[in-house]
Amino acid sequence: MNEIQPIGPLTLSTASDGDTSADAAFLAHAGPILINGLDYWRSRCAGTEMPARRDIQPDEIRHILGHVVMVDVLRDPMDFVERITGATVQHHNSRCYTGIPWREVDTRGPDSEIWNFMRTVTEARTPRYTKIPYIGPHRSFLRAEVLGCPLSGDDKAQVAKILCFVDYHSL
Repeated sequence: MNEIQPIGPLTLSTASDGDTSADAAFLAHAGPILINGLDYWRSRCAGTEMPARRDIQPDEIRHILGHVVMVDVLRDPMDFVERITGATVQHHNSRCYTGIPWREVDTRGPDSEIWNFMRTVTEARTPRYTKIPYIGPHRSFLRAEVLGCPLSGDDKAQVAKILCFVDYHSL
């Protein structure tokens, strides 16, 4: 299993040029879909550590909506459940995972790289970026890049959902 190596943590930039070393590393590796996703997430923070789900308006990101996955974060025990899966992501999945706890999916359970990535986003409470092995019907010619952006619940205290932007590339 490959080790997940998020680039970041990506932080809300405060430098006069609007850049940090983590941001520079992200920008050097990520494509426009993920960069647009991070820009959108940042625009919804409104002075808070992270936006809440209610702050996310799908019509504002129509141009990348096919690359979006909204994931619920469950606790006791920790689990993840996809609630919204964009059309592009669904096309590249081997099946529909919406509504299925990841503990019940061999390729997404607690020992998987995507699980560890989502756990890292949940614990760090900041956006994270990674390249993960692609598992799906097109695996011979694709790799996946994921930007996971935390969303708070109504209490703003903990991560309740993760807004993911997923991009696929030829090997």
